[in-house]
Amino acid sequence: MVLVVGQNSTWQNSYTLRSLRTGAVNRISSVFASAAGKGANTVRALKRLGKAGLLLAYAGGPNGRKFTEACSRDGIPADFTVVAGETRVCTTLIEESGAITELVEPGPEIDTAEREAFQAAFDRRLGEADFLVIAGTAVAGETQDCYLRFARSAHERRLPVLLDSYREHGRLALSASPEILKINGFELAELSELPVSSVGERADACRALMDRFGVRWVIVTRGPDGAEGFDGRRSVAATPPRVEPVNTIGSGDSFTAGVVSSVMDQLAGAKERAFPDACDIAEAVRLGAAMGTANCLNVKPGWIEAGDLERVIERTTVR
Repeated sequence: MVLVVGQNSTWQNSYTLRSLRTGAVNRISSVFASAAGKGANTVRALKRLGKAGLLLAYAGGPNGRKFTEACSRDGIPADFTVVAGETRVCTTLIEESGAITELVEPGPEIDTAEREAFQAAFDRRLGEADFLVIAGTAVAGETQDCYLRFARSAHERRLPVLLDSYREHGRLALSASPEILKINGFELAELSELPVSSVGERADACRALMDRFGVRWVIVTRGPDGAEGFDGRRSVAATPPRVEPVNTIGSGDSFTAGVVSSVMDQLAGAKERAFPDACDIAEAVRLGAAMGTANCLNVKPGWIEAGDLERVIERTTVR
């Protein structure tokens, strides 16, 4: 089972319209609402790959109830910590041209009792897990070292960790040497404080992070251009086919699900060998890039149709 810490739950409203005009009345042609947020999207995408996941998240207020009920309808296994604050709403405006505008509300602020309840849920569920994913920002009121403690607890049980968070809590968690760090080019530049314009510069920046934090794989997502992976010995680049996106929300989380699924499959067939020796980063990045691209073809984040994935992965190249 993949335990996914995705604290900041989101009720997602996706609106399609002809074009967005600021300072004017904008009429919506269609509305799609769903449970979202990095954690929920990742678990939903893992399920599409046949992998068991469990979401750990905060949820509160009427939006939180809608969120938990939608997760249940989607078959997303979860352990929710109910809080007094209101779960945030994120609004995505999708224009006919393909332009996407996101309006992101702040999440709730938790208190000490709520924070301790989440920690207890994490401790209880970690014993069931084979892999830990830490995704997104922590909520206000969490301790600065919460992600660091989660990663260290996973390592005490010899579980691999993928970190998909680089802000305050995520940066501190790097001290625990998560096996996989997933970031984008902007985040790579910020973390490494190095230029990242060329593939060689990105490789140098990834190498610097690996040396500094003991990370084994650094995976850099590059939007429609795919992704690059660095394992200290080589760099690989996966390039998916160009598609006409319906909604790009959840593509990064679907990418995460693809990487984790590939690693778990490779470890399952490796018997005594462990990560990273038993795993091919090229295969992981290829599936991740294909999942992220296939996600774009649906309005629902983290929902990948098998036929879409099959067509995309056949046309995804790795060099």
